[in-house]
Amino acid sequence: MLNRVDILQKLKNLKLPKDQYCVMTGAALVLHGVKETTRDIDIGCSERLFDLLLQQGYQLKQLKSFEGIIIDDCIEIFRNWQAEKIVYIEDTPVADICCIMRYKQNLAREKDLKDIELIHEYLEAKQN
Repeated sequence: MLNRVDILQKLKNLKLPKDQYCVMTGAALVLHGVKETTRDIDIGCSERLFDLLLQQGYQLKQLKSFEGIIIDDCIEIFRNWQAEKIVYIEDTPVADICCIMRYKQNLAREKDLKDIELIHEYLEAKQN
């Protein structure tokens, strides 16, 4: 499992251009402070960055229901998957919490429903 420090260090080591990607789903929830850990780091990126990664020798793989790139067995990078709103957490582009919630509501898998509950609890605590 990856915690906040692990996620930030792995992203720093990648040296991706900040205007070409954003952290999505579970890792984004960890960076927002909603969850303590996650299994992997999902990254949405531009077509340009995705093509550059392929040119650098990373292999295209079938990930979940999308094609993507796996780095370090825990980083999954997906082409043309960006949040409507991005915030910066410790200088790292991260999908806005409401964008993550909408995405998870659309998927509505059991793990997404649990994350939605955590997001609601987080937002309620933040308001108080």
